[in-house]
Amino acid sequence: MLEKRFYGERVRRYTDKMAHVLYDAYLRMDKERDAQKLHNPTPEEVDILSWPQTWPDARCGFDKPLKDVFASEQTDVVVDSRLGTAYVYHAGRFARTVERPGDAFWAAVRDRKLPGAIDEAAWRELE
Repeated sequence: MLEKRFYGERVRRYTDKMAHVLYDAYLRMDKERDAQKLHNPTPEEVDILSWPQTWPDARCGFDKPLKDVFASEQTDVVVDSRLGTAYVYHAGRFARTVERPGDAFWAAVRDRKLPGAIDEAAWRELE
C-alpha cells in the first residue's frame, strides 16, 4: 500500500503543476489571440512538450529559490500551433514567451535543455 500512496502523491503533484501550466498558457494564448482578433484557443491547437530538467539548485533557473521543488523538475513547453508561439515553464512557473521559435530553440528542446528564466544571454543565442 505504501507504493500506491507514494506514486499517487507523485501523480497528483505532477498533474497539479500541469493543470496550472496549461491554465496559465491558455490565458496567455487567449490574450495574444484577442489582440489579433482571433478565436479562443482550442485543445486541438495546443501542443505540450514536457521533460524533467536538472538544475544546480532550487531556483530552477529563476532569480530566487522556489518553494516545494527538487533539483530535477519538469520543463514544459506549451505551443499555440495556430500562431506558433511557445510558452516555456520551469518547475510549473512561467519562464518565457518565444514568439517565433527557430531551429536553435527546437534543438534545445530536443536536447531537453532550455535556459533558466533569467539567463538572457542563453535565450539570445536561441533567437
